[in-house]
Amino acid sequence: MDCDNSSSWRVLGIVKFRIEVDRSKCKRCGYCYSMDSIHFEPAPAKGLFEKAFAKIARSYFLNKSRVVGGELDKSKSVGAFDDEKIDLARKVEAICPASAITITEL
Repeated sequence: MDCDNSSSWRVLGIVKFRIEVDRSKCKRCGYCYSMDSIHFEPAPAKGLFEKAFAKIARSYFLNKSRVVGGELDKSKSVGAFDDEKIDLARKVEAICPASAITITEL
């Protein structure tokens, strides 16, 4: 059985979800990763300023969100998860003030 096929996952009773953060919309509020650290985390510091002053900077502003274990580029972060605790991620999707989070069933 080819487990990369979404219908194969469904036969096994496993539903996979794709979580995407549109980083161009992200307002750095931190709601997502403070409410759901299973699926979301702050992106690592980039650039000389952020790296040099990471501890100070984090106390004044938050980093943009990323999907835990997902792919990351400048404009988006994408990852896939099974259906365990997806309800928590859906709550975060609903309250994101920038509407930057999208969850789709694969």
